[in-house]
Amino acid sequence: MVYSKYELTGTFFVMFMVLQALLYLGLRGSKWASKLDTMEKRKLYVIPVSQFHAVFSCSLALYCIHGAPKGKLESDRVYGHDAMSDMLCAFSAAYFFYDLFVVLSHLPLDYKFLLHAIVCGAAYWLTQAPFFQYYTVRFLLYELSTPLLNVNIFLQLMKSKGKWVDLTQKLFGASFIGCRVLYGIPLSYDFASFCWSLIEKQKEDPAGQDSINVNVLYFSIFATVSMSSLNVIWVLLALFTSPEDTMKGDTLKAQRKKTN
Repeated sequence: MVYSKYELTGTFFVMFMVLQALLYLGLRGSKWASKLDTMEKRKLYVIPVSQFHAVFSCSLALYCIHGAPKGKLESDRVYGHDAMSDMLCAFSAAYFFYDLFVVLSHLPLDYKFLLHAIVCGAAYWLTQAPFFQYYTVRFLLYELSTPLLNVNIFLQLMKSKGKWVDLTQKLFGASFIGCRVLYGIPLSYDFASFCWSLIEKQKEDPAGQDSINVNVLYFSIFATVSMSSLNVIWVLLALFTSPEDTMKGDTLKAQRKKTN
């Protein structure tokens, strides 16, 4: 049975929402959760959903790149796709739309995360056309750093101290730089250059074989450049912001929420 991108994305979105609702219902009455402040409770309900997406999407992405029979994605970097990559793009589009819901429902807004959710959700929605799935499955390997982030956040929620918190924090920092900067920036440059070459080619031959709406190409370049820039900003914030300052910021946000 063949499902449209609307059906797949919608089904996965509902799945993420139901998962968070079950986590909320299951954890809100626990003695442990009652000791957490508002900001910490939000993290508690969200990180299992994030962990599920990161592990599942990275596993499928690695399979699409290294385990699946070679051919469809590699032979056509514009339109190449297969059933697995189609499902993976729908799964990720749904997650980023869910992430957008999380960002909008947790005031005050963090505009960095808002931009991330909107751009990534739109990008993985468009890629189901299909467009550029050779690249989009590779971009999902950015998420290899996310499980370590979620483990570190969970340890902090557990009020753990000592070597495990420090270790997961350092491993996350190394994986973030490795996946999103050292691996991500060259990949982003390759993809943006590829999109720009298609724009130039269409100027010469508007009815060519690889003709794509030029607005899609410009958006693809914008999405790639903006997300790479955001990753660099997050690295710089991590380098120049101490964990104590971050915790103070979270506490202030929680206090503002209570007063509003």
